[in-house]
Amino acid sequence: MVHSVEKAFLLLNTVAAKGDWVGVRELARMTGMKPPTAQQLLKTLQKTGYLEFDEESRRYRIGIAAIMLGNAVDGPSRIAEFTKLRIDAIYEEFKETTAVLTVERGVFISVYWRQCQKELASAPPATRVIPNPHGMASSKVLLAYQSKEFISNYITEKRIQNPEAFEASLKEIRDKGYCELVNFNSSGVAAYGMNCFDATGKAVFSIGWSIPLPRYSDDIRDKALAKIKSSINEMGEILNFRKGII
Repeated sequence: MVHSVEKAFLLLNTVAAKGDWVGVRELARMTGMKPPTAQQLLKTLQKTGYLEFDEESRRYRIGIAAIMLGNAVDGPSRIAEFTKLRIDAIYEEFKETTAVLTVERGVFISVYWRQCQKELASAPPATRVIPNPHGMASSKVLLAYQSKEFISNYITEKRIQNPEAFEASLKEIRDKGYCELVNFNSSGVAAYGMNCFDATGKAVFSIGWSIPLPRYSDDIRDKALAKIKSSINEMGEILNFRKGII
């Protein structure tokens, strides 16, 4: 493996996840690199058009080359392709509804799912775009890992009645590492969501799993969470995940 290339991609992904101008020292801290090493790689990425540099603030942001490269790929479709085999494996083991969600430009999207075929079954998202992400475990777990500014705007936009309690629920998700909603809004369903992170610590997608309460038990919950966590760890290793950097 060419370590300088690996570090360059880590820097590029970190700038992209930040979503705004960011300085060398902050990038060095976030990636664990020494500032001179980060500076040298950032200059190379700037020269090739993958980063822009602001002389006045001495900070970087994503450049036109990276934007053009990103626009050439349908992110949600690639995530669906990437996760399909493991989602199918989870579904085949439990025969309960299993789904993958992601966030694309601030929009929560369902990209792939397998619906339970039993007479009593929980349903996957009714639409590809999730209008109220805080109402589903698979999207609320993604919401919990968005920026403070994003969450603040979300609370205002959705007119969340008790912002303090809502933010506390998101912190609980981060502390536990997954979201659990049992009979939320009298749904009759136990639902779980867990994120997969990339090399920058960004939550790239979540796996959601749900089961009607008549079939629910602590034992099957523990088995399902273990299977989901194992699948996420396998995919996270491919993404060189570093949870919690950002």
